[in-house]
Amino acid sequence: MSLVSLVYVSFESRTMSQQDILDILEVARKRNTEENITGMLLYRGGYFIQALEGNADAVNKLYDDIAKDARHRNVIMIYKNPITERSFSNWSMGFKNLDGVDPSTLEGYTDFLTQPITPEMLGDGSRAKAFLELFKEEANY
Repeated sequence: MSLVSLVYVSFESRTMSQQDILDILEVARKRNTEENITGMLLYRGGYFIQALEGNADAVNKLYDDIAKDARHRNVIMIYKNPITERSFSNWSMGFKNLDGVDPSTLEGYTDFLTQPITPEMLGDGSRAKAFLELFKEEANY
């Protein structure tokens, strides 16, 4: 079985409440557990960045479903590579809501959550993955 790590960014298609996001997490965690997918989701002001890890076929299917989900717009895959071990193996979906957090105060500051997305910003995706990994220890389970 080949493992992959996929990172994407997207914007909400409508303003989501805290409950909307919790509902997404509940469904995602159930599905991810069933499909043996792990990952991390960050949210700030209508913007999502997510890492998905697992069997290539399962991750690709999930990403395709997310890209078609009416709650997302401008879904952009920024990173997809084979991996030998998972970075987010502890949970089906770690989550951190960064609303109210000044990203410039974070160790490893990145402008992913404050600037419009450009091809230059996306690069090879390694910045996005490193940013997600900053929150491994403090994610909500």
